[in-house]
Amino acid sequence: MNASSEIQCIIDRVEVGVFDAVLRSLEKSDLGIFIPAQAVDNLVVPIPPGHSQTESNLEIAITDEPVTGTTRVGWFGRGGLGSDCAGHCNFHCHNHRPKHYSNDRMLECDFHCHHRGQFHDVVDPLADASELHPALVEAQVAAMCTAGSLCLDELAAGGVGIALLHGHSPRYEFTVLPDGVVSTIENGKTHFRQRTDVVDANGFVANSWRLENGVRQPVGGFV
Repeated sequence: MNASSEIQCIIDRVEVGVFDAVLRSLEKSDLGIFIPAQAVDNLVVPIPPGHSQTESNLEIAITDEPVTGTTRVGWFGRGGLGSDCAGHCNFHCHNHRPKHYSNDRMLECDFHCHHRGQFHDVVDPLADASELHPALVEAQVAAMCTAGSLCLDELAAGGVGIALLHGHSPRYEFTVLPDGVVSTIENGKTHFRQRTDVVDANGFVANSWRLENGVRQPVGGFV
């Protein structure tokens, strides 16, 4: 997998520490930063305006139709890739960028979403992971925005948003994403892998990060 020039530019900013202050404020939470992106053939590119990324039983799809009844798993401000976006997640998930929007409306957007059920190919990394409650994390993000400690529009200007870092297991729809585990999209499907198995492999393109023990680490990407 390769990154487009626009995506690579944002990755380079992450890797030189432009967003480290934000990552430090999120450390030890279930939040990280992410680039809204999709794989087209062998290239990772921005998700275009008016489209959503959906996940159903770990299968990833891109749609220009809105998805309702969802649980939000990411937030992306005005003025970023594709301008405005709003999104939610549910039993299949949603990252919607509306074709028409009001400039005075706070923008929210998710990364991906999920279908209830047994995920038979979820393996050991999440077998013992604890349950995660997205609504509690959303309340945390809302409080940070209200307090002024988090500005989604400023982050969007740099090409990133805030994501709920999570997994899925046969036991829980949403689980905590343990240290050392990454969520990857491979051939249009979500997988959970040990970081050491994928990050140094040829073709891995990261698009989400957090701090683990004070060190910036990728926690999601494309293979």
